[in-house]
Parts: sequence; C-alpha cells; structure tokens
Amino acid sequence: MEENKNTHFENNNSVNNPVEVSTDEIIVALDVGSTKVIAVAGFLNRNAKVEVLDYAHLYNVGVLQGEIFNLLKTTDTIRHVKEELEMKLGKKIRKVITGISGKHIRTEHISEKLILKDSEDMVDTHHLEQLKKRVKESVNLKEHEDILEIIPQTFRVDDYPEVNDPVGIVGKRLEGKFMVVIGDIKKISLLQKSITDAGLEVEDIRLQPVASAESVLTTEQKEAGVLLVDIGGGTSDLIIVKNNIIRNIGIIAHGGDAVTAEIRSQLDLLPKEAEYIKIKAGSAFAPSIQENDYVEIRLGWMNKVKKIKIKTLAHIIQSKTEQLTSQIDEFIKQYYKNQPGEKLMAGVMLTGGGSAMRHMVQLVTYKLSMDTHHGLPAQYVSSNGKGKELIHYKYSTVLGLLKIGLEKWQNKKESPNYVMENDGAPLTQDDIMKNVVESINTQETDPDLVSPEQETTEDEKKLGSRNLVTKVNDFLTRIFKE
Repeated sequence: MEENKNTHFENNNSVNNPVEVSTDEIIVALDVGSTKVIAVAGFLNRNAKVEVLDYAHLYNVGVLQGEIFNLLKTTDTIRHVKEELEMKLGKKIRKVITGISGKHIRTEHISEKLILKDSEDMVDTHHLEQLKKRVKESVNLKEHEDILEIIPQTFRVDDYPEVNDPVGIVGKRLEGKFMVVIGDIKKISLLQKSITDAGLEVEDIRLQPVASAESVLTTEQKEAGVLLVDIGGGTSDLIIVKNNIIRNIGIIAHGGDAVTAEIRSQLDLLPKEAEYIKIKAGSAFAPSIQENDYVEIRLGWMNKVKKIKIKTLAHIIQSKTEQLTSQIDEFIKQYYKNQPGEKLMAGVMLTGGGSAMRHMVQLVTYKLSMDTHHGLPAQYVSSNGKGKELIHYKYSTVLGLLKIGLEKWQNKKESPNYVMENDGAPLTQDDIMKNVVESINTQETDPDLVSPEQETTEDEKKLGSRNLVTKVNDFLTRIFKE
C-alpha cells in the first residue's frame, strides 16, 4: 500500500475499540481465476489471524482453464477490481501477491547424490544447495518452460534412515529426493503483464494449490497425510502433503464450468440457465435424489417454463464429475507408486467453489474409497467484520495467498537487519548498502563533477575514502531516523 501512515480499523473484539494499523502492515492478495477476479486486503491481528479489511471481485471471462487467453478483458477486470478496492479502502494499491495455476504446470521427481570430501564431514546448507543445483541441471525442460520451485522431499546420509533435514549429520554420501514444479513462462508472463497493465506491481507469485493448502489444512492433517482438492471453475488443483512436506502437485483441466457446459448441452439450456439449475437443484450423487423431484426454470428465449427431473440432472452432473474423480484416483495411485508404504491418513479435503455442489463429499467418498470432508478457510482467518463474508470454499485460494503474504512480511519485519522504506516496503541492510554504493558511484562518475583528465593523488584518495565513510554514515543515519 502507498503512504506509510497509521490508519484506524475495527478491533476484532469490539467495534468501539479501534486498533491502529500502519498501512505498511496491509497486504493485498489477488486471485485471477477462470470465473472471477478477487482482491482482498488484510493484516495480521493480535491473535496472528488474518484480518480482512475489505475486498472486491468481478466476474472474469478472460481466463480459460486457469490460463489467460484474452489479455485485454483480464486486464480490464483486474483494473476495475483494483479501483473498487481502492475506493473502499480510501488508499492506493501498489503491490499484490498473486497465484498461478493452469494445465501447463507439471511436476518431476528427481533424486541426486553428493559425495562429501571427508567421511567425517558434517552436512550443512551449502551441501543442500549443491544438490539443488544438480537437480536444476538435470531437469529436462521443454520449450518455453522454466522451473517454478524445487521442493525437497527426504534425505539420506550414508546408511542412516531417511530424514527431512540432514543438516548436522556426519557422513560421506548425501542423497536427496526433490519434487520440481515446472511451468510455461509464456503463460506466467501473461499473468504478470495483465496485472502490471492494470496498474499494479507483482510482489510475489505462488502456486495456487499451495495457497489453498495454507488456508485450509491443519498442521495435524499435513503431518498425517492428506490430499486437498480445490475445485475451481476451469481447473481443479490437487496437492498432497505428508509429514508437513508437499509430496505432489497436480492441475486437472476440469472444474465447475465443465459441469455447467454438460448440463447446457444435455438439457438444451442457455449458459446462465444451466448454471442456475446447477446451483439451485444440482447434486453430484444421483442415489441421494428422490425419483419424482422436479425443478422448474423459465426459458428466456422461448418465454415458457421448462420442468426438469432432478434425478436426471443429478445423473448428468455425476457422470461429468466422475471424470474428475477418475483423474484424482490416478493422481493418488501415482503418489502411492512413488511413495510405497505411505498412507494418507487424513483422507481427502474438498474446497473451491465447485466443491459446494450437494453430495460432492458422498460421491468422492464412494469413488475413491477414502474419508472425504469439506475444508473451509476458517481456522486462520478472523470471522469478524469482512472476514466472515469470505469464509467460503470459493475463497480458499485468495485467503491462502493473503496468509502467505502476511507471514512473509512478518518474517521480514522480525529480521534483525530489517528497516522500513519511506513508502512502507521492507528494506534490508544489504539493500541499503547497495543503494549507497550505487548512489556514491553515480556521484563519483558524474561527468560534470570529474574531468577525465584529472589525476588522483594519494592525499586525494585518502580524502575520498573519508568522504565515502561519511556518506555511508549520513545515509544510514537518515534512513533510521525516517
């Protein structure tokens, strides 16, 4: 947010007891999805929960299956959402944290090993970086692809058991397993361009399934092993977490829009009519529906009422949704193949707008033979004020992005070398020194101040060194005073 000023917002305990929040504590998360664009501003309250200040959202038609295909429409939608949120907050928005998804994202599982110089060497972070470098070099990238993340899985030193963190273990041979997340840089560039063209800066980009997991899953579920399925409009994001480590990520090009399209095709309806009866009377599990239940809808193009059997509607929805569950089943089987002997003891958690369909939990339980539950982004978000309006399956991703952004800012704030820029953005001592050196170098090489023909004497060099120290001290003093 612009302007480093203090602003009064409502306390999470009482509307009569406002809490003072500096605008540099406010983070804005932006979710550019297949059905909507939503921006949410918030901060961490005294209980370390996400406090939502306000939000703005708008229907989006420029994204298909998680990927931008109409840059102009997406940019316009983001701009309108930005302007609406700025009006609500009474502040300008400059930077956002956003998420990336889409069928272009894939993963590879790679193992690498490193021989230490001495059998009594102790594994340190430098060795882990060497392993990561080898993994990066061994990935087979296609055209336009790049590595988005390299996520460590487990490590083994010599013949010791596998561990999550090998630092401090003494041995000769270090082996590591890694999951590499790969994406199409052209698709990612389109997302960045649409956001910057709308007048915003992208401060950070995170994987959407990771964001959803951050807002929905508990620490115990992540430890026990769980599959989170975030069913959106154009895609479904899958993420497996076990022993608090991300084990696998998958993006399926199938979401709620596919179900709506099938209803439209089978029942000869307009898109808005198909979406209406899906929400009003839809069910993902036909055995749960009574045989003689009906729903009526007025057809705008014929100006007459059409009577639809709800059991028939449920069969259409179930048939299409089973295509999704079949792909989820394959995803799970692949995980068990790569991780033999492991179990997802916490089962399956469903979230996202598409998971709100009636009897979705029953269908997934039946098809996967696994305990299945709904997951709300409730435990980390304050339910006071605007927050209670967003505690819904369809807002899991954006609230997860907001949580990630706020925790990242909090970690920077608690860093021993943290100071604040004038505009409220975090700045480290390394950043300061870089700015000092660049500033001094610019001044020293200014052609109006120094002639190329001038020669520097030893005395002048000493004087220059003293001037450099003075400039650094002056600069640091001014920064800390501000």
